[in-house]
Amino acid sequence: MQRFILASLTTLVLATAIAPAAKAESTAVNLYTVSTAKASSAQLTPAQLVALANQGYFKVQGIPGSAVLTAQYNLGNIRAQDLVEGAIQANRLSPQAANDAGYIAAVDSQLRTINLNF
Repeated sequence: MQRFILASLTTLVLATAIAPAAKAESTAVNLYTVSTAKASSAQLTPAQLVALANQGYFKVQGIPGSAVLTAQYNLGNIRAQDLVEGAIQANRLSPQAANDAGYIAAVDSQLRTINLNF
């Protein structure tokens, strides 16, 4: 039963990452609100950011995907801040996200969540 719930949550996170934001609105994620129209570059929710990293979208920026991402996070070689900086380099996040402690904490929470699925 627990495996089914974890698989369902993973599917939900991936589906959320794939569906683009059609208009500017606020989305609550881990008690943190992120405006999807903050800056000129696209703004991702923490769940979307981690899902994209898990799929390997930030390999060029040095962020591994899938099981390697999880292993590197567990070893302390990849931090939430690294993921945010990689997304900024890929123009997927506004530079202000690098200084937003709440956003980084929410990304860290999402990284811990995918860690439960492995």
